[in-house]
Amino acid sequence: MKLTVKKYAVAMVEALENDKDASSLPAKVKNLLFLLRKKKQGKIIKRFYGAFKEEWQNRRGEIEIKVILPSKPAQEEVSELESSLGEVFEGKAILDIRVDEKLIGGMKLEFGEYVVDGSLARNLARLESKLIS
Repeated sequence: MKLTVKKYAVAMVEALENDKDASSLPAKVKNLLFLLRKKKQGKIIKRFYGAFKEEWQNRRGEIEIKVILPSKPAQEEVSELESSLGEVFEGKAILDIRVDEKLIGGMKLEFGEYVVDGSLARNLARLESKLIS
């Protein structure tokens, strides 16, 4: 049976969930790194963090969403967006707010493998293509 990055991530999440003592975390990570090195699977280390983070968030009903806006939002707007997106995704939305001043208006959302482009530039481009065709 071949051990994949996903299997290592699941095993680490389960080990951490079953252990209530947070002080053992460094030892567990060190043991995993030693095991990977011993099995000559060092390439996995580069991808492990992403797989671990995804599994950790899935188990907690969390989704990380990158939100790209034309200007910095007020804290009230961020809270409202977290709440709305949490309802849509039926979990806890963890927002990574980015500002891109090139956006004229609207926003972009990136989560998992998906991008939802609700920017004004994208909507204008869509309108232009409809008018041309």
